[in-house]
Amino acid sequence: MIYFHKMADQLSGITVVIFIAFGVLTCILLFLFGKRQIARFSLKTRKGPHMPVGYSASKFVYMEIERRLERVKNITHEPVLLKEEEDLLFKTFKPIFPMHLYRMKAVDTLIKLENCLKDADPTYQRFQGQDLCMSLLQAVHKGVLKNCDPKPIRQFVDLYQSARHAPKIFDQEQFSEYMKLLSFILNRHWSIIQ
Repeated sequence: MIYFHKMADQLSGITVVIFIAFGVLTCILLFLFGKRQIARFSLKTRKGPHMPVGYSASKFVYMEIERRLERVKNITHEPVLLKEEEDLLFKTFKPIFPMHLYRMKAVDTLIKLENCLKDADPTYQRFQGQDLCMSLLQAVHKGVLKNCDPKPIRQFVDLYQSARHAPKIFDQEQFSEYMKLLSFILNRHWSIIQ
């Protein structure tokens, strides 16, 4: 009986040590797993590359890479959607076209408006992601569209947004209203002719 009692005391000491070892091991594994998950999520949500650009390049090359990458966010390109032949159809004939052609012509017309604004004031530029309404209203306040009423500009922008993004109908009626507002902005309050 005494033998079993000594053995039970020894086993309880060994089991305590084993439990402590398993607890420490579990804490270490949980720490490593948590650290790995945090690193994984931070790399996943980071917007840049996983390695710095120009990691082993000289300082001059690194600065040139950074300069060019900063210029990329200001580059915008609006493609011309209608070919010249299709554009001539709008000028010569007045039949009823499919609605997507009216939408395409409205987007192309905005590109021409922005080119006219750039010709009048070389400092005018709508940056990528900048709101069209805010850009045109800034042009009103800065002088390119000086003395132009903001109300037709807002109506023009609303029709443009409808043509470009809205799923509702954009047909000849909306397109003619869009063009009237455009000519009103260009001819009445502004000295530049299309």
